[in-house]
This record gives sequence, C-alpha cells and structure tokens, in this order.
Amino acid sequence: MGLFMGDFRRKCGAPGRVQTNGPCAVTTGRDVPTALRQVEVDRGEPLRWHPHLPTGLAAIGVAMIVTTLVAAGWFFPTATPRAQGAAHRAAHGRSAAVAQGAAHRATHGWSAAVTHGSVPNQGSVTNGAQAPIGTFPSQPPPTTLPTSGSFTVSGNSILQPNGQRYVPYGFVLEWCTPMPALPCNAASPTLYQKISEAATYWHANTVRFQVSWEQLYSGPNGTVNTLYLSQLDREIQQANSLNMVAILTQQTEHLGGSIMPDSHSLTFWTFIANRYKSDPLVMFDLFNEPRLSALDVGGKDQLWSIWQNGGTVTGTTDGSNGTYVGMQTVVNTVRATGATNIVIAEGTGGDHDLSGLATHALTGPNIAYGTENSLRLLGNVPNYTQAQWAANFGIPSQTYPIMMEAFLGTPGTVDCDPNSPTVFPQLLNYLQANGLGMIYFTLDAGEGIVGTNLEQPTTFQGSQTLNCAAPQAPNTVGPGQAIHDWFAANSTPIG
Repeated sequence: MGLFMGDFRRKCGAPGRVQTNGPCAVTTGRDVPTALRQVEVDRGEPLRWHPHLPTGLAAIGVAMIVTTLVAAGWFFPTATPRAQGAAHRAAHGRSAAVAQGAAHRATHGWSAAVTHGSVPNQGSVTNGAQAPIGTFPSQPPPTTLPTSGSFTVSGNSILQPNGQRYVPYGFVLEWCTPMPALPCNAASPTLYQKISEAATYWHANTVRFQVSWEQLYSGPNGTVNTLYLSQLDREIQQANSLNMVAILTQQTEHLGGSIMPDSHSLTFWTFIANRYKSDPLVMFDLFNEPRLSALDVGGKDQLWSIWQNGGTVTGTTDGSNGTYVGMQTVVNTVRATGATNIVIAEGTGGDHDLSGLATHALTGPNIAYGTENSLRLLGNVPNYTQAQWAANFGIPSQTYPIMMEAFLGTPGTVDCDPNSPTVFPQLLNYLQANGLGMIYFTLDAGEGIVGTNLEQPTTFQGSQTLNCAAPQAPNTVGPGQAIHDWFAANSTPIG
C-alpha cells in the first residue's frame, strides 16, 4: 500500500548499516529516524508518516485535517489522460483491460473513473456509505474478477486458475517519495494513477502494496482504521479490474516495528486473510525484509531456525532483542482462516538470502518464496555474474516457486551499481531463461520514470555507466525503458 516514504533503504541505507550523520544518524539501519515517525495526511493516502508535520498529533486532530482537506477537494485532483499513452495502449492491445476496468467501476457505483488517478470518495467503506472509525463490513465490496478458481503451487511453479504458469511482472507501488528536488505536491502522481499506468502502459500483471499493522489498527483504542482499510479495498479492486494480481506485504520498517514476524503479525494476518480469502487475485507476502542478523543469534543455521519456527533473542545492542513467531506459524495462522491464497515467505538477510531453504522449507500448500536480488547486495557486494545469480536464486528456483521482489538500483540508493547499463540487460536475459519475472521498486522520480511522467521511462541509452552518486529525483538514466520493453514482450494480463 502506498503509505510510506519509500523503502527505508533508499533514504537511510540497508537494514543493519550504521548511519553516522545526516537525518538517519542512528545506531543501526534497523532503527527508524524520529523524523519518519511523524504524521502526514496526503491526498488519497490517509495517515502516512512524513517529516513535515509536527509529532504528537492527536487522533482527533488528524481527523479534523482529513475532514478539512476532503472538504477542500485537495484529496482528489484529476489528471488529464495523455493521448500518447492512449495510442500506446491501443498499439499494445491494452485497451480491452482499461474498458473492462471502466465497466467494473461503473457497475459498482464508482462515478469517477479510477484510470489516471480520480478516486472514489475518500473514507467510504462501501460505495460511498460512511462508517465510523472502528467499524467496517466483514468483507470488502464485491469485485468482478477477470478469472475464477484459485492460484496453486505445483512443484516450482505457481499456476493460474487456467493452468498457465504465473510469472510476476510488476511493481512495488507507493504514492510518492518526498525528495529535495521533487517534493510530494499536487503534481505528484497518485497511487491510483500508478496502478492504472502499471497495467496499461507498463504491461504489468502484478502490483505489490506494503501494509502496516500500526496503521491498520490506528483507530480509537487500537481498532481498525476504516479510512486505511477502505483505501486498501479500492487499491485491490482497481488492480484486479485491470487483470493484475495484488500482493499484500506486512511492512514494519518505517514505524519502529519488529524486525521479524511477531505476535502482531498473527493478529494482522488473521484479519487480512479473513478479509481477502475470497479473492484469488490477492497473494499474501508474510513479512517485508526479515532483518534479524546471523551475527545476533550465533550463525546462519540458528537464524534460519528462528526464521522458520521462531524464538527469543536477547543480549544484543542493535535492536534485535525480541520474541519472534516464525514464518511457519504465520503460514498456519493464514490457513486457519480457511484462506488458500498463495503465501510468500521472504528470505533472511533483508530478503537477500535463500540459502537455508534446503533445510528450513515451510510446510503446507501454496507456499512461494521471495528474494530481492539487486546488482548490489548487503555490504555493497557486487551481484552481477551468472554464477552469483545461479547460487542466489537460479538454483533454488529449480525446486521452489521464487518471486523476484523489489529490484532496486538507481542513483541515490545503496543498491546502485555503476555497471548497470551493461549488466541489467544480462540479468533480464537470465531471468527470462529461468522462467522468472521481476517486481521492480518503483514508479517514482528517478526510479523507473523521469520526473512525474509515468509514461516517460528512464533509459540506459547512450550511457555506459551509471553515476550512483547523482541525486535520485532528477535522474533520467536507469532501467525504466528496458523494464517496459521486457514486460511488454513477456507479460500477459491475468485471466
């Protein structure tokens, strides 16, 4: 869900990296800067954390701000569709998906077209009906899905209901990332625009939303916040109506949450699984970037044991102390609701390491595994040889369903590699040869797109190297065009 300032790594480095100066001067990269714990209310995005508003806003104050902004119409700017984008979509056969989505929205009473960013009434729970914070329908509004039946895991593959293999091509989507050169303002693309353009311009079949336990349960006395929940419903509905899978991830990095699944994860997934278990186009990514270090627990085997079955960590000085429930317990919690949706367990080391699967694979049906393998790994380790790719995810993908998640590598990020113009096309070829897709992070300025134009990809054309020290927001050099063309050649809508 687009409720965060972006992956914590982009501003403050990868988990576990010490920051010694600047706004992220903390003991370890696991800590969350105080500036990121402040409350912002964005158009189309209730309750985002952001450094521009004072800390300590009471819930009633936030509600008053939301009411004022809604009344002023600030939440709902409407972007004018681009003729160039329409021509592109027609040329690539995407017009049908857009028409289907428009018909779906009309059927369900959404008078404003979601395509290009207009949104239903903010705060509504079902077709404009208001509900008090803390109350909500037991199920989201009905959605006409582009397919019936369920996704299933068979061997090392995820199969669509029609029996075809599902390979994800898509994006982690957020509203926008505040940066000095491109602050979040009225010109910034909305999350709804990004969902629409992901399907119709970029040919994505998957979008991934990061969802926070802290914000989901931010209603009075720890109840469910219906503004947050209704927005999540609408994001999923829009993605599904455009023939895309919606992956929901529990995100904890930005709000000082746990570094591994804990008891809050069980509460979170009991609710989320119950709510979306009837939607086969929703997948559950159980925990974003598990960040416990092998150094804190006596080695990699012990780390993988805690990853799998949980445990208590004490005696560390870097914020790793805690009692963790283990991925297997989270899987069991989801299945106890009756949900058969695909679940995804991300690897250790901040989702970079799958080496323990051979001895710590989870049990049960419809389980896949996630990994983020950019061209630079933790510790600034280069990751651009086929031997490394084979060891990191190629060989595991021969046994397990592997989701390539959140690739990142643009200027201003710790994952950036100067050899990207040469190596990134080779990575795409390797992924294609091994039946693997990519979920890219993200459609923000300098990260896939130029400025605020969702239909102007960054490009490596004419560049032999990438200047990783360059500021991110004004960047125009990057993999956007290569991703667009690769998705266009290989991705097909679900159904």
